[in-house]
Order: sequence, then structure tokens, then C-alpha cells
Amino acid sequence: MKESATLTLAKADILEVPMLIDGRWRNAVRYSDIVDPYRKKIVGRAPESTLADLDDAITAAVAAKSVIAGMPGYGRAALLRRVGVLLTERADTMPKS
Repeated sequence: MKESATLTLAKADILEVPMLIDGRWRNAVRYSDIVDPYRKKIVGRAPESTLADLDDAITAAVAAKSVIAGMPGYGRAALLRRVGVLLTERADTMPKS
């Protein structure tokens, strides 16, 4: 089953972020409001995962463990740094599908 999701802006430009599970974006069934404690305003909406979402995420993490474990520590660190750079560079454009 191909999963896809979209980054949406709810009322008043409130960011609603989908979940990334096993390399695919997935919309949640429900979202929770993220409230700024000082201004008492909703600033975003976070996905609430189901047990099926959690099972899928755990299965994907376990499957990736042997690949990642086979990398030397400096390789894992370089990979994480590169992911951080790419996420920062592309934050305004993710995710589209």
C-alpha cells in the first residue's frame, strides 16, 4: 500500500505535520494542538499515532538496525550531520507527497 501525506496549513496558517514512517509520509487520523504557553495561541498541530503507526515505525527501525549497525561510528555521525543539513535546507519545501 503506497502511503502519501501532505503538509497542510490549518486555520490561520497553523502547521499540520504528517508522520514519516519507513521513508513514507503518512497523515495521522487525529492531530493534537500545540499551544504557545505564553500567548495561549495554537501554533501547530502534531500527529497522534495509532498502534498500527507505532508497529510500522518499530518494524522499520528494527529492519534498518543491521544496515546502520554495519556502518562505522564516524559514518553514522556523517550521515546524521548530512540529514540535518538537508532538512534545514529543504524545510520550506517538505513534504509534498
